[in-house]
Amino acid sequence: MKRKAIFSVVLTSLIATLFVAGAVYAASEINITEKLGGKDGDFFNVDGTMMMDSVKIGRQGEGGVTFFNGTIVNITTNDGVDNPVAFGDNVRIDGRIWRGATSGPEAADAENPMPVIVNDDLQVKGKTTLEGDVSFTSGKTVDFTGATVNGLTTGTAEYTSYMRVPGSAFKAEDSAIVGYSYTGGALDANSDATSVTTYAAPVNLPNGAKITELSMRANDLDAATSVKAWLNKIDSNYTSSTVATLETGASFSGGDTTVSTTMDHTVVNESSSYYVRGEFEKDDNKIYDLRVKYTVSNPY
Repeated sequence: MKRKAIFSVVLTSLIATLFVAGAVYAASEINITEKLGGKDGDFFNVDGTMMMDSVKIGRQGEGGVTFFNGTIVNITTNDGVDNPVAFGDNVRIDGRIWRGATSGPEAADAENPMPVIVNDDLQVKGKTTLEGDVSFTSGKTVDFTGATVNGLTTGTAEYTSYMRVPGSAFKAEDSAIVGYSYTGGALDANSDATSVTTYAAPVNLPNGAKITELSMRANDLDAATSVKAWLNKIDSNYTSSTVATLETGASFSGGDTTVSTTMDHTVVNESSSYYVRGEFEKDDNKIYDLRVKYTVSNPY
């Protein structure tokens, strides 16, 4: 009798265990809509926050839709650093991607632009179509090794540059003139020069460069004379013409001085060559150098 009672208790416990195990398994298959008295197509409002370990949307062969009118964030941290929202599979986007409250670069605040930032290397398996400008960080290398590039053009940003023609580069236009020297690198008309003498030096600038200024550093000690300089060009018709003229002025006698003039002249090396000329009216004048200021577009 006692043995029968023990058997009954064991059997009851086993059945209860199996029932509980079955109930736990069955709980994962409970139809909440049915339990709450709803039907297909119904939705339920939750005035609060639901917290669950995982959510399954749809099933094999039968997709589902998740509606969001808000933001997805990961509120956990790792040593105080925010953890990202992780997508553990391929991601399909049927719409557009942008950052900020409004779409499109034209909608961004000019003072606070919000571009989409890819914080990693990017590899595109398909074609890439760009409708806007492409810019690269200065000093970085763009490698097209092994690639076929068609119709690639670069920007037309202008850069300002300078070319100096030192006094020591000038030669007398008249080979009979020997009364000059290069004192300290400056072109110096010494005491042997008893009349007006002229000198020339070549100017080599990039094709398409825009000359914006010509300046001369000179020494003029005589108020009765002037130090003069010209920027000239020789055209395809074998004639020489003046692009710009400089002079210290007949009334100047203050010693070292810098004179300059501005212009807007585009260099055309295809049909023209350029040179500068200097002229002394007396033996106690000097030309230290001439400076040509110009802008050039890249590439060249």
